[in-house]
Amino acid sequence: MNNILEMYKEQFSQCENIVDTIHTLNNLSEEIERLNPKHSLELSKEAYNLSIKEGYERGLARSLFRIGRSHWLLGDLEMALSSLLQALEISKKLNIPSYEVETLNTLGNVNIKLQIYDRGLEYYMEALKLAKHIKYTTLEAGLLNNIGEIYKEFKDYTTALDYYLKSKKLCEDLKDENSISIPLLNIASIYYFSKEHKLAEKYTNESLKICKENNDKIGECYSLHQLGKIYFKQELYEKALNFFEASLSIAQNVSDRLIQIEIYIDFHELMTILGNMELALRYLNSALSLAEEINTKSLMAKVYSYLAKLYEHMENYEKTLFYYKKFHNAEKEANSFELEQKLRSITTQFKVEQSQQEKEIYRLINIDLKQKTKELEQSSKELQEAYDNIKIISDIGQSITSTLNLEKILIRVYENINHLMDASVFGIGLTNETKQIIEYKLYMEDSVRAPIFSTSLESTSSWAVWCLKNRKEIMINDVENQYANYIQGRKNSVGGRMESIIYYPLIVEDTILGVLTVQSKRKNAYSQYNFDMVRALSSYIAIAINNAQESEKLAEEIKVRKNAQMELEKINEKLLRLSEIDGLTGIPNRRRFDEFFSLEWSKSEEYSNYLSLLIVDIDCFKEYNDHYGHLAGDEVIRKIATLLQNSLKRCTDFVARYGGDEFIVVLPSTNAEGALCVAKRMKKAIESLKIEHNYSSVEKYITITIGVSSIIPKNNIDKETLIHTSDKALYEAKGKGRNAIEFLG
Repeated sequence: MNNILEMYKEQFSQCENIVDTIHTLNNLSEEIERLNPKHSLELSKEAYNLSIKEGYERGLARSLFRIGRSHWLLGDLEMALSSLLQALEISKKLNIPSYEVETLNTLGNVNIKLQIYDRGLEYYMEALKLAKHIKYTTLEAGLLNNIGEIYKEFKDYTTALDYYLKSKKLCEDLKDENSISIPLLNIASIYYFSKEHKLAEKYTNESLKICKENNDKIGECYSLHQLGKIYFKQELYEKALNFFEASLSIAQNVSDRLIQIEIYIDFHELMTILGNMELALRYLNSALSLAEEINTKSLMAKVYSYLAKLYEHMENYEKTLFYYKKFHNAEKEANSFELEQKLRSITTQFKVEQSQQEKEIYRLINIDLKQKTKELEQSSKELQEAYDNIKIISDIGQSITSTLNLEKILIRVYENINHLMDASVFGIGLTNETKQIIEYKLYMEDSVRAPIFSTSLESTSSWAVWCLKNRKEIMINDVENQYANYIQGRKNSVGGRMESIIYYPLIVEDTILGVLTVQSKRKNAYSQYNFDMVRALSSYIAIAINNAQESEKLAEEIKVRKNAQMELEKINEKLLRLSEIDGLTGIPNRRRFDEFFSLEWSKSEEYSNYLSLLIVDIDCFKEYNDHYGHLAGDEVIRKIATLLQNSLKRCTDFVARYGGDEFIVVLPSTNAEGALCVAKRMKKAIESLKIEHNYSSVEKYITITIGVSSIIPKNNIDKETLIHTSDKALYEAKGKGRNAIEFLG
């Protein structure tokens, strides 16, 4: 994943504008979603916020889709549905069929995870039809495979096989060898369940071969596991054991804990048949540790049930009862959680779809109203005015819901309100639950804006407080004579200046955000028609304010998290540097060497490059310490470390302090000739210092001995081999009298 991140860091630096940045963030989110869905989610959320800020709907559709997929992979199915349904709506609106079909496919995946199979199948079928229409063949193949999975779940193996074979044929037409391994493995599973073991073995081996050729470790793991199960069913237990072991090894390397659990369970069943109960129990306990680690109740329940049965078979009835109880409790929790999640997700799906239907009805009503208005505009001035007002409200609504800036929302509403009605006073107050006040962010009287002021929510003489507490609107056309209908014992505080008033609560999803007021100096200034205009406008205002407030909260949260993360990264970076640097010399220490050497070994193995290693020892250093003192000895070590580091000419070369008076040098992409050249340069540099050493058995000054080795790493050679060879070369050089360089290949 580091390679991917590095590649995209470079792309970020080349982004010329926000739109480019949005696309880069979403592309990176897609690249890493399987490796790190949490990081993928963070990136797509950042793209979403930029899309909102830029008003870039295409980016918004893609970001919501990526957010939905990340939530799906993380198991947060309710959030996945919400994001995906929004993405689908925008994709349809913008007429981007490729986005639409990908979103429909993932909606199918979410519903299948929720075990709402009929709805999942509906999404898959709709996506399949669209994929065929736009010739999105790659996804068409995937959809055919997904539909096959549904029929397999219901044991309709004939229909499932038909879909898998169609998926395989499309992959073959596309020459997509990597993807073809999936339908091949699923075809094999159908033959496995149908007890046609030879065919199951044939197709699984085909899948395994492709996965190995494409270095698809996860696919290889699943193929090996399935071969183990096939041989197990045929009672070829030794072969089954070998394939289970091979599959488990890969699963552990790729950290796929779910498949590890399944393999451990299969191991336990095999050991039980072979009569090795102790080993069967060990495998089940390994499965349980992993299930508890990822805290998946359904898997824990499954393992508990196997443990109970195994202990029952072993006639340990105390343990049997214990694990049956654990099984019962875990299964109850799992069922409760799954049911709760399913109900929440269905509710989310219903709400979003209901909202979409309401929007569509409203759109059709508007279309119908506009059409009728056109037909009657010559004969009805009143209807024309109504149409104009609806258009103003629609324009206001579009304008304010397209921005997340609260101040812009308030000003845009005020700038248009006088086109709708007489508004000597126009105000919007927002509730602050913490302070228990209504805070008037905007209050305009005769076109003059008043400073921000507030009213206590405990006030008994406030129209706004009455409106909010009762969740009811107020419309009065004669304040002096009508105020008592709302507030008892209150004197008219308006002072006779405002004769007609409207107060309307701003509510979103049962949450009160604040209140809107329109007031006039004239009596009987407002009709029911005016009131309906306020009602329609209030809905838009409430949504826009809610979006702005949520955006502010999110922006603040992101800012706080980013600051905290940056500080943490600085501290971690500092600690990491300190932990990898030798305190005396300031060059890397043994720990840093181990990391660097492992990395370079892997690179050299991958690209078949030479890798050379030098071990450097200061001759007769103990005698130097004994006679000149440890402080002088430390100074010598520091000087030699500096000279060794300065002797390296490439940024890829590396030197570290390996022990007390030993240093180790790593030379990537360097053969024996190059390594010996570097060693000679180092030896000469140390000799040039002429540091006095009258107690050396070699010279009258400090000298060094170097062991050199070079190799092209291969997967059948351990990296420790190179270290041992260099150490052996050093030993031989010392045996020849020190102050020497010895090479061993």
